[in-house]
Amino acid sequence: MKRLLALLLLAAPAFGASYTVVTTAAHETVITRERLYDNAQACAKVSLPSTCTQAQADAKQAGFVTIYATNNVYVLGGVLKAWYTTAKGRQTSEDQATWSAWLAGATQAQKDAICVSVGLVAGCLP
Repeated sequence: MKRLLALLLLAAPAFGASYTVVTTAAHETVITRERLYDNAQACAKVSLPSTCTQAQADAKQAGFVTIYATNNVYVLGGVLKAWYTTAKGRQTSEDQATWSAWLAGATQAQKDAICVSVGLVAGCLP
């Protein structure tokens, strides 16, 4: 499921997508608390009080930190974006490991076929 979501996010610029997340009051309590915590950490990075605004943070150091004004923006722009970045990095590492394992066990004929298929000369992969 996570891979499907990541694929949808990757393809989003091509066809666009929107998601709806329904939360309970208990969820909102946790999300609000975490948003305020993350905002306080961001404010501290620019030496401002924990309740600083985006305008105040930008006045100190424009673009350095993001202060989330609402839970919706926090979840979509902060949490989901961070999750996506982490997931994409892990998937890239997995893909590289799969490629390396394949390459280590491939015959020279298989390697040559790959080289030729992308317009390179046979023998491009030792």
